[in-house]
Amino acid sequence: TIMGRSMLRESEKTLADLLKANGYQTAMFGKWHLGDNFPYRPNDRGFDFAYYHGGGGVGQTPDHWNNAYFDDVYMRNGIKEQANGFVTDVLFDEAIDYIDEAKDKNQPFFTYISTNAPHSPMHAPKAYADKYADKGLKVTTQHFFGMLTNIDDNVAKLRDYLTENNLAQNT
Repeated sequence: TIMGRSMLRESEKTLADLLKANGYQTAMFGKWHLGDNFPYRPNDRGFDFAYYHGGGGVGQTPDHWNNAYFDDVYMRNGIKEQANGFVTDVLFDEAIDYIDEAKDKNQPFFTYISTNAPHSPMHAPKAYADKYADKGLKVTTQHFFGMLTNIDDNVAKLRDYLTENNLAQNT
């Protein structure tokens, strides 16, 4: 996935391509890592809506300069936009907002969420890293486990949203 091998061949069909061709609304959130320019971007590969960071990871060379997991700049359908908060929280909040709009249209939808975390550099919200501070772990390992716990909490938030909106049995 590096050194020129991070682009999906233009001739390959994605799941989003197939679902879109069959009437689905399609959206992706997070790590794309399959190409940052035409014709490789998520919006070129079957996604009607895409909210993502550049490259294969937050802070990598193709990503927005100085992104570091908090209050970063991400792409919304190819346009840079400032975000507020920790990357995983932002991605799940954006996905839930998308689902909230998509559910009311008389059309099925596909939502793909690909978290960047856990991935170096290891930066978790302080409250999450602090949960592991007294375990005798290196600081980077505390942040690694903090990132995992944050993902768990976000998946729980998404599942709760789906249940509350009668979507959990039809996802």
